[in-house]
Amino acid sequence: MNFILYAVPFFFVLIAVELLADHWRKVSNYRVADAINSLSTGVLSTTTGL
Repeated sequence: MNFILYAVPFFFVLIAVELLADHWRKVSNYRVADAINSLSTGVLSTTTGL
């Protein structure tokens, strides 16, 4: 079973939940640069396993 295949959509859902929570609380803790960095690190770690 490939857990990475199931984890990727879960991470996107969590990003959306985080954005909604920030919007709901009217704060701006979410930084797009951090999200891009985390996603690219995940992609890099997955592709190096090839």
